[in-house]
Amino acid sequence: MSPARARTSAGILPIHVGADGVVRVLIGHMGGPLWARKDERAWSIIKGEFDPETESPRQAAEREWAEETGLPVPQGDWFEMGTVKQSGGKVVHAFAVLVTEPFDVPAGAGNTVTTQWPPRSG
Repeated sequence: MSPARARTSAGILPIHVGADGVVRVLIGHMGGPLWARKDERAWSIIKGEFDPETESPRQAAEREWAEETGLPVPQGDWFEMGTVKQSGGKVVHAFAVLVTEPFDVPAGAGNTVTTQWPPRSG
């Protein structure tokens, strides 16, 4: 990738709506020592960088999902959520995947938490 070109990432937000009407999404917490004790601005769609000259945003999102999570790429209806330019200049392509089956995140694939958003809403 040319150093003069903006860094570009692509990622996936899987969404499951249960029979109970509860909406569940799967996001990731940034890793490494910089993020070890931070939560604010540390959660994101699962994403990673790619070279737009050699890979499409969707191909990159699928590859990054598999690399980052070790899980199969979510199956379901895909939707382009759009492209955002972050404050640091990185361009992020985001995809939502409406999945029909609940997430199956095996132990060891990462840490899982249950949270409520917005806080104190339920």
